[in-house]
Amino acid sequence: MVANKLGVNIVVVAALVAALLRMAFKMGLSVFCKQFETGML
Repeated sequence: MVANKLGVNIVVVAALVAALLRMAFKMGLSVFCKQFETGML
C-alpha cells in the first residue's frame, strides 16, 4: 500500500480521504440546492 511505503499511519490517510470526500460532497450538494432554487432542475 502507498501508506506503508510512505511510512504514514493508515488512519491519517483515511481521515484525509474522508475529509476530502466530505468537502466534495458538500460542494456538490450546495450547487444542487442552488440550481434547484433557481428552477434549473
